[in-house]
Amino acid sequence: MAVWNQISDPKTLENWDASVQGLAGFNPYQGRYWGSSKSALGQNVLYFLAQNDAGQLVAAAQVIVRTFANKIAQAWIPGGPIGELEAFDESFRQTLLTACKAQYIQIRISIMRSRLPEDVCTMLQLGWDQSMVKINSGLSMKYEVPSGKDSLLETASSNWRHNLRRGLKRNLRVERWNTPSMDEILKVYRSMESFKGIETQYSESDMRSIFTSLGNNIILFRSLDDAGNVLALRACVTFGKSGWDFLAASSEEGRKQYSSHVLLNAIFNYCAEKSIVNYDMSGISPNAAGGVYKFKKGTGAKHIEFLGEWEWSSRWWLKLLFNLALLWRQRRS
Repeated sequence: MAVWNQISDPKTLENWDASVQGLAGFNPYQGRYWGSSKSALGQNVLYFLAQNDAGQLVAAAQVIVRTFANKIAQAWIPGGPIGELEAFDESFRQTLLTACKAQYIQIRISIMRSRLPEDVCTMLQLGWDQSMVKINSGLSMKYEVPSGKDSLLETASSNWRHNLRRGLKRNLRVERWNTPSMDEILKVYRSMESFKGIETQYSESDMRSIFTSLGNNIILFRSLDDAGNVLALRACVTFGKSGWDFLAASSEEGRKQYSSHVLLNAIFNYCAEKSIVNYDMSGISPNAAGGVYKFKKGTGAKHIEFLGEWEWSSRWWLKLLFNLALLWRQRRS
């Protein structure tokens, strides 16, 4: 049986990533940087670790909490909890409720590991319900990075490789961006948002917090035209032997120059050099974002379905209330 404890000791939190990276389902959204970035933006982030009877670490959770009227708490665990599924039991939920200092709680979790029938059964047996209204698609793709550059993109579609060759012929300057300018990054994002007609993806404070918190774990590349203007950018996050697609933006001109193909190829080259073997495309939405889906699929990456979003509420009306609010927000956006 796992015993959960809230963690607030600075030294333990400082070593959070090193402690939890080996747990099943680890991903950037359960990394310490993510909690730090959210805390910097004024959100309440709580940390929990679970140990078995032998004192071994078996599970962890980094939780974003909102409290209403000092009575109702809403807990969101992006990418987690991580570790043994059996640890996500009633004791975990009660530990979280106690830590929130609330009378009632609604908990939503998002487990980023492959969906297996036996794991679905385990979650149901532990008292979790599959989310009524989902925040994410629960789908992604993984690219298995070959050990040598010569083998890169052998599995890519002929059209994807053709577009890459087109981009490489444009003589774009492609480089790793070690000291990025927030103004230049946001300029590319605003350009993309404008020609695509989409809402703002990141504020300046969001972006600064991401780069400050991630430090050396975020790897950023950019493409520039002859005048030195940034046409596009792409970043990945790496932990150990795994990488995740994280930031991507292209101006309209960068799109015409096939910058996305060239930049992703540069990131794959970087991953091969650093012996990173698994690269997660960080989610797909075939219906809502068909163009992005086709781009990621063209690399030859394999489809995966995550165990996904689950929820638990201490009162039935609380679950209904939060799901109706989420549905309302989604329909307005």
